[in-house]
Amino acid sequence: SGFYEKRFKGMNFGRGGARRDFYDEKVAPVLEVITAAREPPPLSILIHATEMKERAVEDVLAEISTFLKIEKREDEESRYTFTHQSFNDWITNRLDKNKNFAVKKENGHTAIAKAFVQILDEDSSEKKEGVKGYWKKHGVYHVAESVDGCKEFLK
Repeated sequence: SGFYEKRFKGMNFGRGGARRDFYDEKVAPVLEVITAAREPPPLSILIHATEMKERAVEDVLAEISTFLKIEKREDEESRYTFTHQSFNDWITNRLDKNKNFAVKKENGHTAIAKAFVQILDEDSSEKKEGVKGYWKKHGVYHVAESVDGCKEFLK
């Protein structure tokens, strides 16, 4: 959609834009995880999957907040999804005019799968219920859908 492209160019995310590196290194990985997620992911999954610090992920979420819907569930972290399916369609469409901003959903699956495998080895008592629930429901799916997650999982 021309609307989304104008907004992203206005944020200087376009090629040659002053903030293109920020887009490539920070924004795109967060978008990839959200596009791949089977349900709105909580902040902790975004942190684990992107391997960024909490503050960096929060900065990205604030930057793209126009396109996000925040879901608050009782006794859980806030979860993030796109305000409209058309944004998801636009941000993952690499064939059209959106080659400048499109992200790869497969990269999101791979990032989530790697985080899932890593988190299996961690002490689960530290994880919040919503995060554990997401991993239980969707972790193996992301491993199967990832580019190289199956190899990572079988190590």
